[in-house]
Amino acid sequence: MKVKDILATKKRRGQILRVQVVDQVAQAVQIMVEHDTGSVAVYEDDSFIGMLTFREVLIAIHKEGFSSAEKIACGDVVERGGHCTTPEDSVDQIRNIMTSQHVRYLPVVQDGHLTDVISFYDVARSVAKAVDFENRMLKEYISDWPTDRE
Repeated sequence: MKVKDILATKKRRGQILRVQVVDQVAQAVQIMVEHDTGSVAVYEDDSFIGMLTFREVLIAIHKEGFSSAEKIACGDVVERGGHCTTPEDSVDQIRNIMTSQHVRYLPVVQDGHLTDVISFYDVARSVAKAVDFENRMLKEYISDWPTDRE
């Protein structure tokens, strides 16, 4: 299974929420809450910089104080140049990145442009569907097993 297979079954396909590096963290939090997601893409003009997640927001607020969300720019807390994937990468590759690096949201980049974002949930859901399908096929195969052998 490849990233493109996960994207084909993803519920929010192509919906990339974004902020600019100069926007305040409070704006990013508002967008994440309104859209029930844990990340937004951070851009500098039209260039993708990285993903801002609730994790980075919480670390910044813990460090600077609760009222700081309206004072800190997204560009100050976003992890720049983080991990990315392509539609042709395998699920095993991205699963290894996500688990070993504690990455919950992985940008999908094609031809130098951000095209989508894969979450750990998207990966888990797709893998579970694939395993369920394989189990059904195996059960059907076993139930069709010939009873008299010679």
